[in-house]
Amino acid sequence: SRATGENSMSSGRGGGAGGNSKQANAPVAKLVADIESGETKIPTFNWRFRDGFGTVPIGAAGMSRIADAFLNCERHCCNCLELQNQQIGDEGSKALARVLQQDARISQLNVAKNKIGEAGAVDIGTALFSNATLTRLIFDDNPIGCDGIKQLSAGIVACPSLTYCDLGVGT
Repeated sequence: SRATGENSMSSGRGGGAGGNSKQANAPVAKLVADIESGETKIPTFNWRFRDGFGTVPIGAAGMSRIADAFLNCERHCCNCLELQNQQIGDEGSKALARVLQQDARISQLNVAKNKIGEAGAVDIGTALFSNATLTRLIFDDNPIGCDGIKQLSAGIVACPSLTYCDLGVGT
């Protein structure tokens, strides 16, 4: 980690729709290593996967690896986890929900534009019932459907620490 405690990385450069999985996995591996490392000088960190031209999204598999690292490490607090436009979908949302349910010390979460559908929104909404650290949630531009809206809204109301939420418009 840099001295500021903030890591900003592109999710790799790809050569088309499929991209290069080795390049896509590099920032995931770096984040997992940062989470698991006991030698980092900064116990609170920010991590932003940037979307942009030529990037390869982390997808559900990358989200699952990140979730496993959070669940297996008690040394860190992630101030900001920005996963905008990383195509985690419902499967990745299920992994993220496990992290939120265990109250893994994430205070700000951006999952905008991730193709999270109704099932993923229900999973995350349910996880918010047992979360007491999330203060900011950005969830816009995901096609979450009626049941997703209901469960996510109920979870937002039940999460005592949540002070800002952006659900935006689903596509």
